[in-house]
Amino acid sequence: MRLSGEVYDLPLHHQPVFAEYRDARLPVSEDVCARQICLPVHSDMTEDETDQVIEAVSAVHRRLAG
Repeated sequence: MRLSGEVYDLPLHHQPVFAEYRDARLPVSEDVCARQICLPVHSDMTEDETDQVIEAVSAVHRRLAG
């Protein structure tokens, strides 16, 4: 599943600028990038938007915690 807002879905050694390192075995980097999310944040974020993000993260946490 892909989440909207992901900006670091590829580890650095898979980015075109680091093509010479593409074949490097960096399993931790690959694992972290596969599981991370990028939460929405911007300078004009309203309190309501902040609350929505917090509630969404909390809902996921509650669901995973059982």
